[in-house]
Amino acid sequence: MRDRHAPHANTPGGVRANHPRRLGAVTQLTHQHDSRPDPSPPADEIFLTPRVIDRRSFETYAASLRQSLQETSRESDLLARRAEAAAVVLERLERFVGSHGDVFDRAGQLIESIDERQESTGELLGKLARMTESAKQASRDIESLIRERSEAFEQRLISLASAALDKFETTRDSFSKDAASMRRDLSERLDQIRERGETVVGTLEERAQNAGQTLAQSLEEADAFRELIRNETRSASKRLDEKTAEIHDAITSDGSSIKRELETAARALRDAIAAGSAHRDTIERAAELAIG
Repeated sequence: MRDRHAPHANTPGGVRANHPRRLGAVTQLTHQHDSRPDPSPPADEIFLTPRVIDRRSFETYAASLRQSLQETSRESDLLARRAEAAAVVLERLERFVGSHGDVFDRAGQLIESIDERQESTGELLGKLARMTESAKQASRDIESLIRERSEAFEQRLISLASAALDKFETTRDSFSKDAASMRRDLSERLDQIRERGETVVGTLEERAQNAGQTLAQSLEEADAFRELIRNETRSASKRLDEKTAEIHDAITSDGSSIKRELETAARALRDAIAAGSAHRDTIERAAELAIG
């Protein structure tokens, strides 16, 4: 910043300090012009006495010198008139500066105030630049954190889905094995009942052949065994249907549970990404407001 007490080149003090010196120089030049000898001395008296070998060359040189003296005299007159005009202009300028000194003082103060404001504005711009860089760095950090958490959450989601699918496959295989075992047991039991029935029927037929009087009773026993066989068959079929329905319900329930877990994980991932994006937008708006 400029020194406040140093005179400015355009301030009133600077002009007033230089006026007397300039005015004195112009006045001295004017006096010198007024006291100079006659610019047109008798040209014929110049260079008449020296001895010369070539008079024509000497006359040519003398004519050129007289012409130079005349031109110098004219230029001296022109310079004197210009000096007088400059003295008048300087006098007017001095009066103008004297009457408008307060204006120049205020202009100098205004220039100093502008310089101070430029310095404060530069500091503010530096702070804004640092704030903007901090906001950009925070945005980059948040994006990196969101990307890392998204990748970790994706890996976790894949692990959960794989574990759920493995559990589903294991449960389905277990139920399939149980159903196959039940079918084998039922088939064996039916075979046993069928063999027993056939044995009873054979025995009854043999008894019928041996004793006609016990035919009715044997037939009733045969009917009873047939009914028993039908009841056992219906009961086994009912238990098989119930077990099959239970297996189907369990498989459906596990599938629904896995689907709900996958949907919950997907919603959590979308919420995390949306929250990160909203936080990043907030930082960018804050940076834009700080810059603007």
